[in-house]
Amino acid sequence: MRGARRKGATLSARESTRLSRPARRNSFHFFQGLLAAASGKIGRIEESLELLEQALSQVRTSKEHFSDAELCRFKGELLEKMDRAAEAEACFRAAIEIARGQRARSLELRAATNLARLLDRARKRDEARATLAEVYGWFTEGFDTGDLKDAKALLDQFHG
Repeated sequence: MRGARRKGATLSARESTRLSRPARRNSFHFFQGLLAAASGKIGRIEESLELLEQALSQVRTSKEHFSDAELCRFKGELLEKMDRAAEAEACFRAAIEIARGQRARSLELRAATNLARLLDRARKRDEARATLAEVYGWFTEGFDTGDLKDAKALLDQFHG
């Protein structure tokens, strides 16, 4: 599996060059964020963080903000892997606020789940539970999706 991830990351890096051309630039920062997340999963943390910084810089200068929350969340995941918990927490909180402002509940749930895990590791279980329960409570359907299953499992762990 790890070999397949490496190959995928390499192919994605080549494809990112093609996507960065002006005619295709609208969603480039989102795909660059996905590439960064994939690179992070195979251990290329520094490279991933650099890609994410580039993507976030592009977002700041563009009018395309649909991926802001996910890019912040991806950055938080990378920072957490680098043992930079305070910075990761700030990224997860920013992702939650951005998603909330965009009324993107699924993205907010993902960021809240990441934040809850981080807070739990920092021995702040009550805050972790409250943060995740607030977002999880908004959902009335879709409980068979991966994000909601993950959130529910984490909430059950907090109660157990």
